[in-house]
Amino acid sequence: MARLLEEVDRACGEQVGKGAKLRAGARAVLALLAADPPTARLLTVEVLALGPAGAERNDEAIAAFAERSGAAWPAVAGAAMLIGKRVMAGEAARLPEFEDELLELLSQA
Repeated sequence: MARLLEEVDRACGEQVGKGAKLRAGARAVLALLAADPPTARLLTVEVLALGPAGAERNDEAIAAFAERSGAAWPAVAGAAMLIGKRVMAGEAARLPEFEDELLELLSQA
């Protein structure tokens, strides 16, 4: 998770404005998860199977992305669920293709 947040920080830090930060952060997340499908599955699906500790870790990750990108927590939680659904469908390598769909969700809140 630390590497993912470092990349989000790097991507968002180079941008000005909420829309640009959202796009850069989402793009960084999608690219990293697509490059490593087993880690994508671990961070988006299997973490929730760890019970309360996993749920807390998942909540912390959602809060961290929301803070960095300027998106609302509920929108980020929905985006995380959407990413997890794509990962479960075996589409982790295709995650960057869903950037616009993800941004639409993140921008609604």
